[in-house]
Amino acid sequence: MQRDHRIKKVIEDLQTAGVRLTMDDFGTGYASFSYLRDYAFDTVKIDRSFVQALQNDDQALEVTQAGVGLARALNLTVIAEGVESKLQLDLLPLRGAT
Repeated sequence: MQRDHRIKKVIEDLQTAGVRLTMDDFGTGYASFSYLRDYAFDTVKIDRSFVQALQNDDQALEVTQAGVGLARALNLTVIAEGVESKLQLDLLPLRGAT
């Protein structure tokens, strides 16, 4: 997405119509922090690569915690993608994710 006033207007029109917007794969690729500032997302989805690494990578755990904290500070809903084990599930509520 290029920073374009037309994109912002379309997003605003969609939200006025009741559409909720989610930033997918938060923390990777084009899911930039600046988009959180520039566009009115309702939800961020934490990328599967972070969820998969929670149990054995302290940095992934910290990045996930920071991402959830940022989303919560912006009053966004947080979804964690790809939970496949009880341990991953147990770690996520400690971080405020759903």
